[in-house]
Amino acid sequence: MKDIVVSVSGAIGSTLALIRSIKKEVDCRAYILCVNKNASAILRKSKYVDEVYYFEAVNEDQYYHAVKEWYNSKLFLDKPILYGTYDTGGYYIDKNRDWFEENFSLCIPSSDIIQTFTLKGTAEPKAKEAGLEIPKTQVIESENDIDFISKTFSFPVIVKPRATYMKKNIEFKAEIFYDIDAFNSFVLPFINKDSTLIGQEYIPGGDNNVY
Repeated sequence: MKDIVVSVSGAIGSTLALIRSIKKEVDCRAYILCVNKNASAILRKSKYVDEVYYFEAVNEDQYYHAVKEWYNSKLFLDKPILYGTYDTGGYYIDKNRDWFEENFSLCIPSSDIIQTFTLKGTAEPKAKEAGLEIPKTQVIESENDIDFISKTFSFPVIVKPRATYMKKNIEFKAEIFYDIDAFNSFVLPFINKDSTLIGQEYIPGGDNNVY
């Protein structure tokens, strides 16, 4: 029976649910490749997890070489099935897809889907085309984009890096702004450093308010 491997950052719940559901039905070994130290410590405690391999990967090259080194140490007799639980890991796998497809049975989306939808701001137009209502969304790359949001969006506005692998000098995950001046003051320095952000009208409250 094929073993399973899960590429993880901080998705503890979904990772454990995936492994538990498989191992209750199938006799196999479950390995976790984790780039989050705190998450790896928790994941090791599960009786369904056979091994957690923690490694640091701040870029595509580090991720690829760490996984390759780990894989070569295992001497698998059959290709394990590889699952991805976070966008950046999926992006790194896809960028080295030839090697990963040669050594794993990949359970990840197509290259086209990964390269498109790991970027924030690409799903919203598709949702709108499908007839769904979406908050106003704008990729922020210039002062014109900042001005457009200031003049046409209803505040509060949430600002995020467009993708984790594009963060460069960006150290925040998300910031919410309730007035235009605070928004402008925060975003402008990033634009001056050629960083790309995404701005979106913010819907306060829990997920039920999104509907």
